[in-house]
Amino acid sequence: MVAGFVVSDTITVITQNGSCEIDLCFGDITKLEQQDKVDVIMISAFRGDYLATPTSVIGALKRNLNLNVRELAKNKAEDLRNLYSCWWSHPLPDHLPYRRLLCFETRYHGKSKPQELVADVYRCLVPVLNNQDGTVITPLLNTGDQGRSKVLMLKGMVEAAVNWMKAGLPLRKLKIVLYACFEAGDPPPMRGLQEVCEQFKELKMKFDMKSVIPKKVKIEFDVYLSFSKEDGETASSISKHLAVVKPDIRIFGTQQELKEDQVWQEDMYEVMIRCARVITVLSPSYLKSTPCVEQYNIALCCNRKARRDLLAPFYIEQVQKMPTYMGLVQYIDCLRVKISHACEQLALTLNVDVHAEIHEHPTLEYDVFISYCHRNTEQAAQLREILTKLDQNLKVFFDTQELKTGTTWQQTLYHAIDGSTMLVAMVTKDYLKSPVCREEFNLALAKHSQKNRDLTLIPIFLDEDVQDIPLEFKQIKLVNAVGKSFKSAIESTADAIVSYFNKESTKNTKEIFAKSSEKNIDIVQEDLRAFQLSKPYPDKSRKPYTDFPPDLDSFFLRDSKRLKPANEINNIVLSFSSNDKKYAKFFYGLMKYFAPSLPVVEEAASAQEMRHLLDNATKIVTFVSPNYIESHDCIEDFNIALCRHRTEKNPVIFPIQIHSLPKKPSYFHTVYYHVSTADAVWSSLIMQSRVVINVAIQELNDIEYSLSEPDILALSFAARNLIDCFRKEDGDCTPPPRPVLSNIGRLVADTNSLKEVEEVDIKLSKIFLGVK
Repeated sequence: MVAGFVVSDTITVITQNGSCEIDLCFGDITKLEQQDKVDVIMISAFRGDYLATPTSVIGALKRNLNLNVRELAKNKAEDLRNLYSCWWSHPLPDHLPYRRLLCFETRYHGKSKPQELVADVYRCLVPVLNNQDGTVITPLLNTGDQGRSKVLMLKGMVEAAVNWMKAGLPLRKLKIVLYACFEAGDPPPMRGLQEVCEQFKELKMKFDMKSVIPKKVKIEFDVYLSFSKEDGETASSISKHLAVVKPDIRIFGTQQELKEDQVWQEDMYEVMIRCARVITVLSPSYLKSTPCVEQYNIALCCNRKARRDLLAPFYIEQVQKMPTYMGLVQYIDCLRVKISHACEQLALTLNVDVHAEIHEHPTLEYDVFISYCHRNTEQAAQLREILTKLDQNLKVFFDTQELKTGTTWQQTLYHAIDGSTMLVAMVTKDYLKSPVCREEFNLALAKHSQKNRDLTLIPIFLDEDVQDIPLEFKQIKLVNAVGKSFKSAIESTADAIVSYFNKESTKNTKEIFAKSSEKNIDIVQEDLRAFQLSKPYPDKSRKPYTDFPPDLDSFFLRDSKRLKPANEINNIVLSFSSNDKKYAKFFYGLMKYFAPSLPVVEEAASAQEMRHLLDNATKIVTFVSPNYIESHDCIEDFNIALCRHRTEKNPVIFPIQIHSLPKKPSYFHTVYYHVSTADAVWSSLIMQSRVVINVAIQELNDIEYSLSEPDILALSFAARNLIDCFRKEDGDCTPPPRPVLSNIGRLVADTNSLKEVEEVDIKLSKIFLGVK
């Protein structure tokens, strides 16, 4: 008899690094053909117990393949059981259908269930796969002799696999095998497995991306004109000017009214999605009109779903307070530009036949990104001109040319930096004062500092009035272009840039593109958080089998007299992906338990209500994960929070990281996270220090949304940190405007300060780089 082995169903997961697959298989995992060899076989065991029982995978490996797990365990390649309940073997003999074995061991300390801890298995695959595409085969862990629920373990294993795949783990194929004995060509026996198969189908509906096919939509109108009744005359003027530029223009100018019985205005959407552009005539009257605001929101939805910039706001009258989400969309300022000229600009973008109703992260690619303050536009323009003269094919990002009407300018800047090979920062006293310029610099510095960097940062220092600069700008050599040396410095820098692209080596290219110290901003952030925790909780406070934290009473804020004044406290809004609801739900419970008087909004009733809440919230708590980064709505929430954070009196965004993140967008890595559940310190507290979480906190862990103990501990401290922001004794914050993307040099300095390592002040003249 030839043993059967079949793939019953597959979930396809789309990631930044290509597609990955999760197969549900039937068969005997030890009968895998050599031609189907995989990189890793995952198994589970009781802690330190590798008995080859008749009903276990460990037993089958020994009987069928003479693979003795007990012997492998005596000489482990890496043992991480104290942190992540896993160890892995050295390379296995070539005749076996697996290259390595990874063992997940159930522990007896703590209350976390295996389905909650199974994510650690994938964490351990990071060093095993070592950035190489890999394949893994596994039974349903902990379900054999250990007797755990097959349905719960399947759910935990698939959800964790999807998150890690999206975060960048190069796991190309995961084969989950349900044991079944049958002959090749026969259908596998389904007895007792129907419920597991149904669970896999539900997970497939949730995560599978293979069925997402671009839907072609025929363009029927060139322009949808959205305006208030009070601005009818201006709308008429726009129509006339467009008709002059494009006589055959098709304009949908009928004012569509709201259908009060519909939550989603389908009629508006169906018309807008078939238009090349949607012009919204922004004015105080427009913002007061409910139908107009709804039209703008639907246009924004179309803008996200289309693979191009559909929304085209015309700003015709000064608005006292623009909603943040509207202010993030690049508009044509008709207070400075004539409407006739605005119409001419717009007409150039109307040559569209069809578009697809599917969103992708914008792929912006540039050779050089020029970062400058608008007060220094003249000097920046000179650099751009020299670069393009030296090489006409050089693709240069210059914001006044590249920020198109309808784009979300903040995201476009971040994505453009992600897609650039170099960033040239024109550093002046005005540049140092601009939070957006400093964010561009910080993001570029983080990318410049990483191993195998994909962006080179070239700061050019222009201002002779500045005698010194902040520490954040002393992490890298500055090209000296002060005073009379400006012209020769930018010419030499431009020449070095072009030489670099032409693969020509000169003295200047060697100087400018010299290697610098390597730092990973994720690791730097984790180090800082670990030291921040160690100050109030040194090792001696982490006693085995005792409640942690020992000062739980200090987490509570019961006395309203200790709260900041009521006029300083508005709603606390939670922003999260629906796939991460369990984290937000638990955090909400913690906030109600520790500080019942604080107004926390768990969920908004509609997208419009959420935008209103975000625009007025005192704090916006974002639960950032691979799921969050994939969600259009969550990205909008996050960017609103970033924008408000820069300019509000008190910091607005309170970011929590709940999983390792994909490499891009990079700006998600440079935001400083108050707490990250991915930090090793939380597993260390539970697994090594063997602390016990307070029973009252454990009871908040809802059965339906159960979290692991490290996650519970991390979120408890996040809740405390947030509550501390509302205490009267909370210290003064950095006044606005403030950058929201953190500087890697400042993070290192803050860590050294906690370590009581003295920072050496570097004089400005010592970091000047002279180019000729």
